[in-house]
Amino acid sequence: MGLPYTEIRAVIDTLTKSIKKSKDLELSTAAINLQTIISQLMSENDNLKHENKRLKDQLADARQDHFDRSNLVKYKGIWVADEQTRKKIQLEDCEISDDLLTKMYCPKCLVDKDKLVSLNDFENSDGFYVECPVCRYDSLIIEYI
Repeated sequence: MGLPYTEIRAVIDTLTKSIKKSKDLELSTAAINLQTIISQLMSENDNLKHENKRLKDQLADARQDHFDRSNLVKYKGIWVADEQTRKKIQLEDCEISDDLLTKMYCPKCLVDKDKLVSLNDFENSDGFYVECPVCRYDSLIIEYI
């Protein structure tokens, strides 16, 4: 049943008005009970919709996580999304793009917490580093000569 809340509420209000006119106490009590049940069902329906969305999001995340893990390739102490990403990183002269950073993962968090955590970048005089925002693991990716 896909009726919007406002339509259901309008039908209940019409029913309530009709029952009040009849001045039948039993009928009024039944109507109040019915209103309570309908309100509870609508609330439960909303909760189930939210739970359903949350579970669908979790499933999508799990599927993406599984896909990512099956293609991971090791590069200079870190994990990268796939062989194509590894080749792109090797071709970079001085800086890694933000797009590539999202495909580079912390090896420590993957082992210790079973989580794919994308890395951040920073530079110093030695070269270009990546760093985990969670555990602070870092690795030199491009060394300056």
